[in-house]
Amino acid sequence: MFGDQVTLSSGALSSSGFEALAEYDINGDKVIDKEDDVYGQLLIWIDKNHNGVSEMTELYSLEETGITSIGLEHKETSVLDETTGTLIAETSEVVLENGKTTEASEFWFPVKTSDTTHGDIKTTGNIPNIYQALAEDETGELAKLVYTFVESNDIAEKRCCIKEILYFLAGASDIEANSRGGNIDARDLKVIEECMGRGFEGVDGTCPNVNAAAILKDIYGTIEDGYYNMLNLNSSLGGYWYSVVEYQDEDGKDNLLLNLPVALIDEKISDGEDVDSILYDFCLYLAWYDEMHQSEMLSAWSEHFSAISTHYAEVIELAKTGYVYIGTEKADRYSGTNQNSYIFGKAGDDQLSGGSGSDRIYGEDGSDKLYGNAGNDILSGGSGDDCLDGGSGNDILYGGNIGDTSEDGDDEYVFSTGYGQDIIVDYGGSNTIRFTGVSSKDIRVNGVNEYDAEIRIQGTNDTLTLKNFCKDEAYTDYTLIFRDKKIHCLDEDSPFHYIYGTETEDSLKAVVENSYMYGYAGNDTIIGSAEKDIIYGNAGDDQIEAGDGADTIYGGDGKDQIKAGDGDNILFGGAGADILCGNKGNDYMFGEEGDDTYIFDKGDGVDVIEDNSGTSTIQFGEGIHLNDLTAMKVGDDLFFLISGTADRLVVTGYSDNPERFIVYVGEDEVDVSDILTKTDAAELPQIDGETDSSPDVTEEIPQIATPTDADASDDAMDSSAQASDKSDVSDNVNIISGTENSDAVFAENSKNFIFAGAEYDYIVGGSNVDYIFGDRDVDRILAGDDADVVYGMDGDDQIFGENGDDIISGGAGNDYVSGGAGNDVVISQSGNDFIDGGADDDTYYISPSCGTVTIKDTEGKNTIVCADGLESTKIKAYRLDWNDLLIVFEGTETSIVIKNYCINEDARGFRLIFEDGLVEYATASGGVLRTINDWEGTEYHTSIYTDGTTIVAENGDDQLNGSEASDNLIGGDGNNRIAGNGGDDYLDGGKGTDMLYGGAGADVYIYQKGYGMDTISDAQGENIIEITGYGISDIKAYRTNWNNLTMILDGSGEAGLSDSGADKLIIENFFVSDANRQYKVICDGSVFGITDFGSPCRTLYGTAGSDYMLGFDGGRMTYYGLDGADTLNGSDGTDVLYGGTGDDRILGGNGNDCLLGEAGNDYLEGGAGNDTYYFGIGYGTDSISDNSGINEIIFCEGLKCEDILVERTNWNDLTIRFAGSEDALVLLGYFTSDENKKFNLVFSDGVKYEYDAQENPILQELSMGE
Repeated sequence: MFGDQVTLSSGALSSSGFEALAEYDINGDKVIDKEDDVYGQLLIWIDKNHNGVSEMTELYSLEETGITSIGLEHKETSVLDETTGTLIAETSEVVLENGKTTEASEFWFPVKTSDTTHGDIKTTGNIPNIYQALAEDETGELAKLVYTFVESNDIAEKRCCIKEILYFLAGASDIEANSRGGNIDARDLKVIEECMGRGFEGVDGTCPNVNAAAILKDIYGTIEDGYYNMLNLNSSLGGYWYSVVEYQDEDGKDNLLLNLPVALIDEKISDGEDVDSILYDFCLYLAWYDEMHQSEMLSAWSEHFSAISTHYAEVIELAKTGYVYIGTEKADRYSGTNQNSYIFGKAGDDQLSGGSGSDRIYGEDGSDKLYGNAGNDILSGGSGDDCLDGGSGNDILYGGNIGDTSEDGDDEYVFSTGYGQDIIVDYGGSNTIRFTGVSSKDIRVNGVNEYDAEIRIQGTNDTLTLKNFCKDEAYTDYTLIFRDKKIHCLDEDSPFHYIYGTETEDSLKAVVENSYMYGYAGNDTIIGSAEKDIIYGNAGDDQIEAGDGADTIYGGDGKDQIKAGDGDNILFGGAGADILCGNKGNDYMFGEEGDDTYIFDKGDGVDVIEDNSGTSTIQFGEGIHLNDLTAMKVGDDLFFLISGTADRLVVTGYSDNPERFIVYVGEDEVDVSDILTKTDAAELPQIDGETDSSPDVTEEIPQIATPTDADASDDAMDSSAQASDKSDVSDNVNIISGTENSDAVFAENSKNFIFAGAEYDYIVGGSNVDYIFGDRDVDRILAGDDADVVYGMDGDDQIFGENGDDIISGGAGNDYVSGGAGNDVVISQSGNDFIDGGADDDTYYISPSCGTVTIKDTEGKNTIVCADGLESTKIKAYRLDWNDLLIVFEGTETSIVIKNYCINEDARGFRLIFEDGLVEYATASGGVLRTINDWEGTEYHTSIYTDGTTIVAENGDDQLNGSEASDNLIGGDGNNRIAGNGGDDYLDGGKGTDMLYGGAGADVYIYQKGYGMDTISDAQGENIIEITGYGISDIKAYRTNWNNLTMILDGSGEAGLSDSGADKLIIENFFVSDANRQYKVICDGSVFGITDFGSPCRTLYGTAGSDYMLGFDGGRMTYYGLDGADTLNGSDGTDVLYGGTGDDRILGGNGNDCLLGEAGNDYLEGGAGNDTYYFGIGYGTDSISDNSGINEIIFCEGLKCEDILVERTNWNDLTIRFAGSEDALVLLGYFTSDENKKFNLVFSDGVKYEYDAQENPILQELSMGE
């Protein structure tokens, strides 16, 4: 066959069939005949049966058809058959053996190049049938791709596979994606060309322009979806397709009956199976079916499954439009479109961006940067250290490969306002979350679902969820980068440690150990962590469930249900009828106000209940029977033992009002008196001991007297003889009960429960764990070694924890507590307690029922925990007795004194915890203890911090001294002296006559209307003066004491200079150096430099006396001399100088100055420059001396040119007068040189003369007296 696709001997393609046939014209005679070798080889096809297939019986030689020669010299005919579209392009002469001639023609047929066959197999264009290609593929690569597609239930994996299959079939895999221009992936174009059977040729050549690329992408999408459907029908979708029935409706249109596959998929959904892939596949096929048959199958399908869940709606939407991009082994850059795209980076460090659709982006190998942009996207980083930025929309960000739980590199995630609800799934690596434009204080963290952590940006609906964050420690490695700080999520001050509710009902859950949790108002549900938490339920009926660890729980107001976990917990019920359950561990429960219920079960350890308000119900759990209980009244307390266990329950203060206590065993209410009949403390053996005196006590106790002599009835007891004969009751534990007299108890070295009796008792614990309970009188308790529990109860007790991690509750009264060595817990509930924490890390609990609690502690990392009612916003801190810090909670009777805080940095090692959500170190920058207030009287304050402080003075003449860092110093009423020293300080003198010294740094000075006289001295830094209550026009500046600048603000003018009560600001040494003038002034909403052009401080006012006035730099100045014989000295700038009343001396200096002598006999000297002189009626006799520049004299109102009189005086001078006026203007030295004559004249009637104009009335040579 000869046509335009024959390869010639030159290697080029033929342009026509005649050119191809001419290759065989050996002798070059322009005909093919028997002289040419090819003549016998050429065959003619006659399609006798018209089937379009050339069969052997239809092929004839030239000789058999009677052709002797075919001419090669052809002519163009271009005849078109309109029926078939066939074009007869060119013809030549054919000679037959009978001598006749006919024509040989070249035909151009309309060809559908995509409708092809290879062998006997139907194909598409040049792309082989996939099964044929599988058979011919020796690499096995195609088989691997097809197998992956067939077996996969992952939509993204199947989309990737089908694209790679097409690239393989079209030979496009190794083509550079951008090799056909930037508008289309060259590999996709290659697939199109192979499917169409021809190359692309557009208006811009072989590289498509933007418009062509858009069409071609749609074509490619159709090809890809077609192959996807074809492979699906032969794999996963095929099984479902057998359940589909095709039928024709009443209009003869093809439709599908989908009831059965819908039912099958519904059932899978009900069973919780993943149906995403089958839903997607059906949608893709139904979309093709609808296009082929003009049906609406997809619409009904979508409506049904979209109604089930939004997730299925997203899957269906994903199937409707989409584009797939596959990267290369290199570093690819790709940006998506407005369609739902599948983007695969493959190897290399890729940068892949989605468009506005719901995209699926897979970085795969390499350290990739993935950007979802708009839409609900899924980003998967794959291996490597990836950066994932979901952008707007609800995105899912996988650090590794989806479904792979192995470590996947150190990834970075980006989140910000407007990003929607994003989810991070990351199973390892040291990861980073970058919060762009977000401060650490802007976020709130909470636990959601079973193991997830949710980060919310306050004031928005934007959330970032970290999947499985709480499930495994390996999933918690995130560094958080905010606008203000960089911190690891597990660091002590990380936002992850702080769980905050709202003023409504919340469900809160800790996400890391050692959390601080706040429910605030509302009926909240709060779940703690597995370690030590501090939980505030705040207002509302809260349900609080602490995890394991030594937790502190405050129920707050409302009917709270508090359940602690395993560990030694402290529970405060707060106001309301609360339910408290300590659970396992040794717990300390304080019911506080309301009718409270306490739950105690087997295995709960040793619990102590203190409740002095309302009716208290003790509920023993189902595992405890009445026969298991032993109860005894010991001292003032009630003591329960559970037989066969080491469980103990102590109810303190029982004797004060036994009727307040109700006991339930299971569902049965039990009368406590019935249980007490079993065992009475009186049955315990009493010990005969020394009774003549109590032990010698020599320890020095502040403000507490120690008895030295005992009553004759006092008893001394040794616990070694105190063993009970009820071994099943004591369970190898010593139970010691004091008497009604003063006792001295010396416990042996075993576990002891010691209960004081009445009056003063002296108790010494053993070296093991002791539980010691005082009575309603003054007691002295030495707990001994080990982790002891001491309740002082009523009275001004002296309690020494000594060694060990002790828990000490002073109870009512003014107690002295010494924790000693160990991590002690001291609970102060009422009275004015003095607490010496001793060594190690101690915790102090402060209640609003306390008076003044004094804490002395210079060792360890200590904590002060404030109960409900003691908010951080109520705090005012004062320096007390120079050395100490007093913390007052305004509106309460409670205060805290921290000894030596102001003089010893070791005394500041406290962390402060408040019920309003504030947790901070005492020395935190900007913290509540950074502001030190003063008392009413006169005080001397120096900064107690070296890194900045705030000192607020009240009344009195105070002296405030800042640190070398940035301080806020506020003087208040009184005549204060404030020194900022180093740093960028804020100085506010308040009312009164104040001296303000900023010192080094850029300082801010505050002045408000009514402040009186403040003086600023500052020669360092770029400073600011903020003036409130006055405008720029109110400022009148004076040079005072020669070096100072005084700004009168209240309109009092000169009188204000001598009035200490006037509102004025004095800047010391303003005129001495430029360093003393470095101020920006903020006044009435305007900001100006104090020496700027136009600044009111460039206008200086004189007084009624004789002033000497001089500017401060070479810039323009304005002077008002006012009364008196003043001397005004201009600068190098263009100055304006008003002499005012009096015989003034006005010197302009350099520059083009303006000089007005005004009333009085004034001397005016302009100096260098073109100066202007004003002269008017009533000015007296003024003298001008000026031999520099071209100057001008302006005669004011009433002085007309026609009235001028001039005469030569003193030989060298020219005197100007005006008819009817006694005033005179003398031009000194006028006749000595031409330079003294350069005065332009301007008269009030508008007449003007240049200095050299012949008409100028003063340009005359006059004799004396003329």
